[in-house]
Amino acid sequence: RNILPSNKSVLEGDWNRSQFKGITLRGKTLGIIGLGRLGNMVLEYGKSFGMKTIYTDPYVDGGLELPDLLSISDFVSIHVPLTPGTEDLLNSESFKIMKNTSFLINTSRGKIVNEKALISSLSRGDISGYGTDVLSNEISFTSTIQSNLIEYSKENTNVIITPHLGGMTTESREATDIFISEKVKN
Repeated sequence: RNILPSNKSVLEGDWNRSQFKGITLRGKTLGIIGLGRLGNMVLEYGKSFGMKTIYTDPYVDGGLELPDLLSISDFVSIHVPLTPGTEDLLNSESFKIMKNTSFLINTSRGKIVNEKALISSLSRGDISGYGTDVLSNEISFTSTIQSNLIEYSKENTNVIITPHLGGMTTESREATDIFISEKVKN
């Protein structure tokens, strides 16, 4: 919905909503990669917005093959663990299969998406945008962060990056602390 550029525009004193037309989710296809606990939750969210939901998961019957899912999805949401088999799962070949109007969302693990190939694909317009809560090299960050994807996003509005906030709520952190305490106690 062009939240970042429209917010910037308002902060600069402009109130011109017509330049920030978004996309309606109703009727669009949401492709989910990985139908575990979180993938199932996202599937339900998609249905609540009136989206057609499809998935790929080698452990769940009835899903599509990844190339088929990528070719017909308007939005692709990633929910698989990082393993040797899922590292660089989405790469230049994947982005060529996707619609040039599609958006990729990654709240899973950064290394599942080949960021170099992603930047090239975004620059060429192979896909429309990328929203992520994870980066491939985030584990190496100390006091400063360095990422080609962050540098790209400074000059382009088709990428939104948040600092791995998926589980960062007061309630979830308390639940995690209790869970770990119980594990240690047992």
